[in-house]
Parts: sequence; C-alpha cells; structure tokens
Amino acid sequence: MNKVLPLLFIIALLAACKTKKESASPSELSPLKAKRLMAEMMSHQKDYNSFSARASVQYQNGDNSQSFNANLQYQKDSAFLAKITATLGIEAARMMISRDAVRIINRLKKQYTEKSFQNYGDVLPFPVRLELVQNVLLGNAFVDEKGDISSSVEGQFHVLTVNGKKVKTTIWLNPDNFTKERMLVEDLTSGRRMTVRYSDYREKKNELFPYKQQIQFQGEKQMQLDMTFTQLELNDDVSFPFSIPDQYKKENK
Repeated sequence: MNKVLPLLFIIALLAACKTKKESASPSELSPLKAKRLMAEMMSHQKDYNSFSARASVQYQNGDNSQSFNANLQYQKDSAFLAKITATLGIEAARMMISRDAVRIINRLKKQYTEKSFQNYGDVLPFPVRLELVQNVLLGNAFVDEKGDISSSVEGQFHVLTVNGKKVKTTIWLNPDNFTKERMLVEDLTSGRRMTVRYSDYREKKNELFPYKQQIQFQGEKQMQLDMTFTQLELNDDVSFPFSIPDQYKKENK
C-alpha cells in the first residue's frame, strides 16, 4: 500500500502537467505572415461546376421566426435555385437567382416577385451577385485580393484581415487545416455587416465542407439564417424548373 500511493501521486502529477500543457497550446499559436495566410486560405477555395443539397433552415427576421426545409442547387456562373418546403413536404416558395435578377414564387399567396439585385442593397453590405451565393454555400472567402492585408492571432485562430476600397473582410482560420470558423464582411461606407459562421466540417471529394452555416445580416434590417445540410452532392446533373402559373399575381413591394 505504501508503494501504491506514491505511484498514484506521480500519475496524477503527470496528468495535471499534460492538461496544463494542452490548455496552454492555443496561446502559443505563432502568427503567420499575411501573404502566407492569404495564400493558404486561397489554396483551399473550392471550385465545382454544380452543387446540390438538402438543408434544414431556421430563419429569423426581427420577431418573425420560421423553420423549413430547402432543396438547393446551382450551376456555376449560371443560376441558383432554392425550393422551400413547409410542413408535410408542401412546397411553399421557389427562388431563382440568375446573373441579373432574383425571382421568387410564393405558392401560399399565389404571388411572384421579380427584382434586380439593386433592390436588395439595403440588406447586404455589398452588391448581391450569383457568385456570392456560390461562395457562401461552398464555404469560400470573398475578398478584395488587391486590398491591404494583415494577419494576427486571436485565441486559437489565425485572423486574416483584408481592407478593400469599399469592403473590409475579417476571416478566422483554423491553424490545423485553414478551414474558416467565421467570416465578417463590413461595408466601410454604410456600416452594414454580414457574419458567416461555419462548423461541422465533413470530408467530401477529398475536401472539407461546412455542413452547418449561420449567416447574420446587420444593418437597417437584422436577419439570421441557420442552415444545416442533410445531403450534399457535387458535380451532379442539375436542372432549374421555374415557371410562373398564369393565375399568380405580381407582388409590387
């Protein structure tokens, strides 16, 4: 018994030392030069001809909160289609984003809208583009590569900051694989902001994809989308059925 007690004490001491060492490791993260950090991040940008997914979505806009499922698909540089289904799998809405406009069919109200991207300029901190949707879904960064760049360390993440002429982008990167934990995009004129948080990374086609995304818009309007992919396919054949029934009325808002 006398020999066992010292042995237990030594084991406990070693475990405590190991715990202290592990907990201290985040503060020991060494900063990388901004150019190298930018190069590492850009080397992990994803590029696919098509994307299709099923997702569960929670949407919050002020006091309005909704949950629904969505089928999402896009063809690179061509079109994006979202089909929104409510309870019992009934389609509630369909949205098509092309290179020049956003079109929405509201099947519950038997209405439709068709607007140019400029109509959404009071929400987002930068112009709406088809490429924006593609990059968000793939977990890609969208930065002004000609902007001034700087790097730092915050907690357990590398932080890359890109100051463009009109937009400032800050990205928190995991030091192990340079996946994005968070991305903040700020309009330097209006102060509008968009924050995207990425989590639940899983391997797909030898790359890591964030299966959970939280997108927050802060400005004149406050909105938040929490999206969880339940199925994701890349480079599959996709189609974009979008037709407005004759009896539907155009919404003038």
